[in-house]
This record gives sequence, structure tokens and C-alpha cells, in this order.
Amino acid sequence: TYGNWELIIINDACPDNSCKYINELIKNSSQIVKIDNKTNEGVAKSRNKGIAYATGEVIAFLDSDDYWHQEKLSLQVAKLK
Repeated sequence: TYGNWELIIINDACPDNSCKYINELIKNSSQIVKIDNKTNEGVAKSRNKGIAYATGEVIAFLDSDDYWHQEKLSLQVAKLK
């Protein structure tokens, strides 16, 4: 429900087929970017890489095992303001 967002996906050398799905998402949205690590760099380095690439004022992390309610960003940004 929040429109002004960007999604930066850090592929930390994941061996599964998730990249195929991500590549399809990228084709359909200019708000999604994928960064591929050639080797597994771990959570901290991958997050720092995403933070360095980010252009927004607020950063929220969404890990592969997380779920966000559809209004999460709208509600959270409203609280921050």
C-alpha cells in the first residue's frame, strides 16, 4: 500500500532456482534491483552492500524467511513521520 519504495535483493550466491523468479520480477518493475554476490559473503556484508546501494531515507530489512503484512511500510512510515 506504500508506493515510494525500492527493493534491493542481494543474492548471496544462493544455489537454488530463486534467481529465475527474481529475474522475472525485475522485468516487470523498475523498483526492484538484484545484486549478485559471486561468493557467499554472509548477512552483514550483504546488508552493507544493499545499504550502500539504497537511495531512500528509510531502510527496512526483509530476510528470505520473513513475511510482511501488505500495509507494513505504510504503517511504519506513518509512525516514523
